Amino acid sequence: MMPLDASFPAKRLVHMLSEANVCAVIVSQAKYVDVNILKLSVPTIGVSAKSFVSSSKPANSIIQACPHDEAYIVYTSGSTGKPKGIPVLHSSAVNAISSEFGGFEILEGMRVMQFRAIASDVFQWELWKTLSCGACVVFRGEDALDTLSKVDVVSSTPTGLSLFGDPTQFPNLKCVAVGGESLPFALKELWCNHVTLINCYGPSECAIRTHEHELAKSQAVTIGKPTKNTNCYVLDEQQRQVPVGVIGELYLGGICVSPGYINLPQQTTERFLPDPFAPQNGNMYRTGDIGRLLSNGHFEILGRNDAQVKLKGYRIELDEVADAMMQHPGVISAAVIVKDDTHLVGYFSPPHVDTQALEDTVSDQLPTYMVPAVWVGLKEMPLNTGGKIDKSGLALLSVQSELDIVMTDIEKQMASVWAAVLKVNVNDIGRKTSFFALGGDSISVVKVVNACRKRGLLISVSRLIKARQLWRVAEAVSRKAS
Repeated sequence: MMPLDASFPAKRLVHMLSEANVCAVIVSQAKYVDVNILKLSVPTIGVSAKSFVSSSKPANSIIQACPHDEAYIVYTSGSTGKPKGIPVLHSSAVNAISSEFGGFEILEGMRVMQFRAIASDVFQWELWKTLSCGACVVFRGEDALDTLSKVDVVSSTPTGLSLFGDPTQFPNLKCVAVGGESLPFALKELWCNHVTLINCYGPSECAIRTHEHELAKSQAVTIGKPTKNTNCYVLDEQQRQVPVGVIGELYLGGICVSPGYINLPQQTTERFLPDPFAPQNGNMYRTGDIGRLLSNGHFEILGRNDAQVKLKGYRIELDEVADAMMQHPGVISAAVIVKDDTHLVGYFSPPHVDTQALEDTVSDQLPTYMVPAVWVGLKEMPLNTGGKIDKSGLALLSVQSELDIVMTDIEKQMASVWAAVLKVNVNDIGRKTSFFALGGDSISVVKVVNACRKRGLLISVSRLIKARQLWRVAEAVSRKAS
């Protein structure tokens, strides 16, 4: 199976479906027309909830899967300008799903929320781990906070967790799994007294999760020890194991490792290497994460060593975003950086390129979370001594003057609300800034709507999601208020 997000650009969806060699696409009736427009070369099957209920009798599968068959495929950002397809085998998936969940047991009848994006590998855990325990998957509704108040377990990024607010608002919540980015110590301390808080780690290339560790108050944040049938090594530049406490790059081996990227032999060779420490297990995966092994056997993640970043839990290759910018016929040079750990800034030259046209070009190729929130045009890019774009120099440039100035009182109030909820600088928000490009998600949408209501500004969740850009959202508020 390969879950797809229908909101992805058509070009990206077509590429993924073609490369993964799918035999059919199953889609809800609500999205059937949108998918059918793509004119896929494989059958598109529309289904409804009623059809599942009316035909819910158990049936024997005609096809019997074996451990080395592919269980699912997920796509992540790729430095070549195209997303990377990652097949995960049944043996890897079953190992991940059957592993202990950081000491917390999901019991029959419990309610587990589907919170992460459907196209992410964590969705596979939310679905199959829950069903394998006899528990109930609760798909998030328009008001994600309302759904959250009715479940026992949820998996979130630390950014998402910070938007939940006061833990006491969710008395039914028993367990929260966090992963995808670094967990701030203060946020960990806030939640530890109220729920079982489990810190999870694992790249998509290694079947969802390779580490799951229950965190305790006043203790350091680590990812704990590897799950069953998983090996974790900290190696130097010559791929030799380093002593305990010494910083190196994390490599993962064992049953969790994917066969490699679809149709990307060079990148597969670079990332999936023979495991010299356990040759019988085949390959080990080079994560690109920097970390160390502690004296208690736990592993600690300290950052990354390449151009890949994690923003709001999403893996993003900055070069892929820059490559998408270069597809605009007027752009001759482009670069992308992360600002304040909250959003992307896209730099381009020459400066006269229309930013709306550039944003449209990028949006046609990439998911919303990969589209820069701020655009900066330069006469020429700063270069380092090697003649390459100096990204550290870009980070020093002011971007406030590049934004369309917020004009009306409602726009100013809305910008203030966005800045407070998303924890971004209000000066980074212009009239054409997209809420989702700043890192907005289903939780922060609800927060914004509630904050607006306190100011006497009325807008629904669905209207905000549809409007996206600040000026359009402000217009929707104006019409609603009048």
